[in-house]
Amino acid sequence: MPIEKNLVESNNKQIGFVLVAIDTADCGIARLKGTHLEFIPNMYSGAGGKRYKTNFNIEKFFEQVQQAVFSIVKETDSIVIFGPGETKKRFSNFLLKSQNAQKYKIQVTEGIDSGGEDGIYTFTKSQTMKEIMSESKLAKVSSIIDEIMLRANKKSRKFTMGFEETLKANQFGAVELLVFSDKAIQTNDEKKS
Repeated sequence: MPIEKNLVESNNKQIGFVLVAIDTADCGIARLKGTHLEFIPNMYSGAGGKRYKTNFNIEKFFEQVQQAVFSIVKETDSIVIFGPGETKKRFSNFLLKSQNAQKYKIQVTEGIDSGGEDGIYTFTKSQTMKEIMSESKLAKVSSIIDEIMLRANKKSRKFTMGFEETLKANQFGAVELLVFSDKAIQTNDEKKS
């Protein structure tokens, strides 16, 4: 009977974040828990843009976005809203009118000037994300990877990559931080020393 041993205990009580990158044209929504980012397909408002006059009702678009947000948000999650212009603040105000929104922490952030899926990716690489999610796994891993890239760029020898190199560094007691991918461990056979 095989015995499975977890290297790190899973904490299912982690705080999650629902990220909303909204603009008048489109909206990207994703839920971040740990280092996993789960996307909902982009939502499009149907707004005609600056050159085209249409009978566009932003409230209907906000209702659709609100339904999508409430379909994935969990009780312990925070909702983070960002994007270009004033649409993010208008959506936040719209959301706060809802009874369901009262139980969530809702934050509007500046500095991310993209909506949709691009806005989500821009946010996950931003300093703003690190400040808001300083306790999240993704922010910690992102900071470690930034430090590794800085050391690699300076041709420092104070980091390792790969199983064998890291194993050797660990045998010398030289491992300060370790980042690994669950997927890499699942797909590689167990190494024997």
